[in-house]
Amino acid sequence: MANEREIEIYFDELGYSYELLGPRMWVLDLSPAGTDGKVVVSFSPPLVVLRMKVAELPAGDNAALFRTLLEANAQELVHGAFGLEGNAIVVVDTLEAEYLDLAELQASLDGVAFAAATIIPRIKSFSVK
Repeated sequence: MANEREIEIYFDELGYSYELLGPRMWVLDLSPAGTDGKVVVSFSPPLVVLRMKVAELPAGDNAALFRTLLEANAQELVHGAFGLEGNAIVVVDTLEAEYLDLAELQASLDGVAFAAATIIPRIKSFSVK
């Protein structure tokens, strides 16, 4: 099973700058992804959770926005999902620390960044920020 030090070594090997936010929690800068580029990675054995804020939830009726996000979950995302965290729209992916390796972490980070970058143009019409 991966541990905290191994996860940091993976960040280094992948070339991501990161900052320790607290015990077992980091923020990575993926700026080229077309979003604000910040991914929070938390390690809560046995899980490693990746979370990226996509946009703020607009006020008002969001039924059409939620439908768009749910359709993206069902039709486009292989791993992870869009969800709500307070008033933020986020994309989240979860990995098992027991099987975590460099390639799996890279694929998950790429998937989160790609999901965020591709949904943003589709939800702009809903007045998200």
